[in-house]
Amino acid sequence: MHIPRWIKHELTSPFESISERILRSHRDFYAALAAALGLHQYDGGLSDLSALSIRSRVADVEGQRASPEAVPFGSLSDDDRFDHAVLAANLKRELLDYTELRVHATNPEAMLWQIDPSPYIL
Repeated sequence: MHIPRWIKHELTSPFESISERILRSHRDFYAALAAALGLHQYDGGLSDLSALSIRSRVADVEGQRASPEAVPFGSLSDDDRFDHAVLAANLKRELLDYTELRVHATNPEAMLWQIDPSPYIL
């Protein structure tokens, strides 16, 4: 049986290392989502949605957007090119949400998923 690299946590390329750092940062900020995905080390965690924390997250994401670009796109496997595109799009979307749309300020109800207890209810 083939076990994907991401399950075995074997990082074999610079892009995979960069991707893992970005994903870890995402899981750390969105702990409730990580817990809902079954990562139980995040159980009970909540995102800090204070203005300071959101500014910090925006700065992190702005820095992370440059990280995948440091790896030559042509050197990536087909799977990694796809992952690169998804990762880049999600970072761009997150910045849009916090900087231009300001969803956290203009539609706070959209942030309620971060404190939703339903993943813990059987």
